[in-house]
Amino acid sequence: MSRSLRRDARRGVSNRKQNELREIAKRWHTARSLYIRELSATTVLKDVFGSRYRLREARRQSGWAAVDLTVHYHQVAFLSAVEVVRSAWARTFAQVTRLVARNSGLTASERRWLLLVLRRPDLVEACLSHETVRLKAGWTNDLDQVALTYRVARMVRRYHRPSVRVRRRDWFEVDGALYRVLENRAPREFVGPWIAVTGLRRGERLYLPLAGRIPAVNLRPNTDRRPNIRIDLRQGITFHLRERVTVTPRAADRAVGVDKGYAALITVSRGDPTTADSIGIAAASKITELLEATEERRRNRRRLVAYARSVRNSRTARHISRRNLGRTRESTRRRRDRACSESLINRELDVFFAQIPDVGVIFAESLTFARKGRRRPAFNRRIGTWMKGFLQERLKYKAELNGVELQVVNAAYTSQTCPRCWFTSRYNRRADRFECAECGYTGRADAVAATNILGRGSDAAITSFMPSYVVKQILQDRWQSARIGRAWDSNERAPLFDVTADSRAGTSREQPSPDGPSLRGSNSPRDNVVSRLVS
Repeated sequence: MSRSLRRDARRGVSNRKQNELREIAKRWHTARSLYIRELSATTVLKDVFGSRYRLREARRQSGWAAVDLTVHYHQVAFLSAVEVVRSAWARTFAQVTRLVARNSGLTASERRWLLLVLRRPDLVEACLSHETVRLKAGWTNDLDQVALTYRVARMVRRYHRPSVRVRRRDWFEVDGALYRVLENRAPREFVGPWIAVTGLRRGERLYLPLAGRIPAVNLRPNTDRRPNIRIDLRQGITFHLRERVTVTPRAADRAVGVDKGYAALITVSRGDPTTADSIGIAAASKITELLEATEERRRNRRRLVAYARSVRNSRTARHISRRNLGRTRESTRRRRDRACSESLINRELDVFFAQIPDVGVIFAESLTFARKGRRRPAFNRRIGTWMKGFLQERLKYKAELNGVELQVVNAAYTSQTCPRCWFTSRYNRRADRFECAECGYTGRADAVAATNILGRGSDAAITSFMPSYVVKQILQDRWQSARIGRAWDSNERAPLFDVTADSRAGTSREQPSPDGPSLRGSNSPRDNVVSRLVS
């Protein structure tokens, strides 16, 4: 894996060097966009997922794009385009795979056939080229492979986004052939490490001093010439270095469950909700304060915009627009707040991994928000600025960096399920408090959710792509079985449910035991009281 290091250039770099770097970034992005458009064709899908260097050699022999850049800059732009196109196809395959796994109208053989084809880019390319894919196996005799081929092509075309939109063009990447680091070999005005970047003219380098007296890290890539440094020109000049590190997986076999929340960044449970630890309480409070300050600035900005439109004096309106409604100042504040939040999250995650040296596996929830129905604008803005996505990405990165295995589990109803009696109801959770409406168990909602997430890691019945209504039906059957005295092991395979309209209503192929009443579907305390009176 790779680790990112950041170094800034000193202030005082001449305007000529800055303008030349921006011109390099502009031409580099132009070439990269051309290569992305070329590689996004479905006819080269198999080649894109093959050897990237064989693909680069074929492009070099056919000639580079008509952009005034050196050969090495063209090679770096082409390899960057290959990675972008690969990521776009990988996202498409992952989304279609989730849809196939959750589709209740497919048989087991059809689902297996579709999943096998989606794992092979060459077969997907054949489907997109209107070629019938035929798998030779005994279980494929009763399948209509022609219809399945058209189905794969239709789903991939529907969910694939071939065009990659680049909003910012003030950065570019280089490899080891385009830069070199000079240790303390500087003119008299700057004493310290320097970095020399290849310019637009052949044989000319741009010498840029690095901030601080820390020795520069000379990160040379391997023989594959992969880009390993990114030069960002947004504010000043920043070098993002990617260093390759070798991580040894931990030998520890202990596991923990992690839940993400508002009061604390993460809540960690080792199996008991009463002993769960909350990590990042102060950081979560600071992030909430930043979000509230951002919302207050937005309200004030909207008031000023309305006032500027209402005044008749154009001079006053221009003054308000110039002094109070500057987009540069607002974007700078937004970037600063986001950088502060990211720094807090990184710091708390470092503390978290330092506290669990005996843990080898982490079970976490998958946070994918599906906007169903209409929400208030304030709620949508809070969800949009909620940094759960960044927290998930950094948790995955730091787990891999520390040799810890991160597994994503199905988090449906984890904060509404009682860890003692398995009773599931939305009335069990009241804000940050959990109180079971059946057995009276009380505790913190985040601690209960983290404990249930830990249990989902070893649960063979509830899988990652299982629909939420099937998960709820399984939990209700377990709770009902526990009430009538029949143990239901979590490692037991899931019963065969009819994934139809009837199963959404609460019926299944497994009939309840005649020893006790059927309480499936009771979600409120009032229904529980009525059920106990009937029994």
